[in-house]
Amino acid sequence: MKYGLPSVPWGHNIGDAVQSLLLRDLYEEHGVKCSEYIPVGQSFGYKGEKLLLPMNSCNVYGGSMDAKKFSASPDVDYRYLGFHLHGDLRTFQKNVRLESDYPIGCQDVPTRNFLRSLGYNAYFSGCISMTLPKRQEGDYNLVYVIDDDAKNILCKKGYDAQY
Repeated sequence: MKYGLPSVPWGHNIGDAVQSLLLRDLYEEHGVKCSEYIPVGQSFGYKGEKLLLPMNSCNVYGGSMDAKKFSASPDVDYRYLGFHLHGDLRTFQKNVRLESDYPIGCQDVPTRNFLRSLGYNAYFSGCISMTLPKRQEGDYNLVYVIDDDAKNILCKKGYDAQY
């Protein structure tokens, strides 16, 4: 089995980009080599060796025209670790079926509640950034603002080539 990561286009959602970096780092900590980057909303097109793909991103559903981006590939084993959903959800249940043999972890309570109302086994997981170590004790009275391109701050080990 291969291991994948969601690839987030720059400008889409900086939080999702950070979470993909954190997932990559978790893979590395556990000796797992990521072998495939899959753009968010395009996993339906993956064909090949079975791929484990964590779904950890903000997902916008605007109606039936967005249903394809939620479609499943038979070659992907989806693991919803921190799924967020918003938009015009009135037709979501009619047009979309999330595929997973596992409970669906949701970044927020409204997403969890919505998916539960549709019969999914959903739970509140928060986002992958909750795996970061707790910061050291200290007197934190200042806020630092970094005025730089996020690519320059976040890119590590050639990761920017994926975006």
